[in-house]
Amino acid sequence: MADMDFQGMMLDLIQHSSFNNFNGQQVRLDLETFRNLWVSCLITRIQPGIILRDLPDGIYNIDTLYILVAPGRERELGLLARTWHADEEKWIEGDEAASMLGRYARDEHPKILQVWWD
Repeated sequence: MADMDFQGMMLDLIQHSSFNNFNGQQVRLDLETFRNLWVSCLITRIQPGIILRDLPDGIYNIDTLYILVAPGRERELGLLARTWHADEEKWIEGDEAASMLGRYARDEHPKILQVWWD
């Protein structure tokens, strides 16, 4: 399993998902172009049951992108995310970010950008 490219698979999901103001192809292109701004990203849905409902129809029904920002790159990533026409952007940091990540050794003060489309 170590040679699986899970982050690449996540970028594929982003690219192949588009709805309302979410342009998956553009978000993927931007994430790949500015790879130095982030450590990892995950596209999902706050209500995962909807994903399960729609998978048999070949639809990955997502609405929320989480991006673990590279230390010191918050401003740049925030500016990039504003170009994606999301309905909401929220920074998760402090105890909330640490709780989401569990034990995270790479950065003592992790920050996560949550981007949501309606």
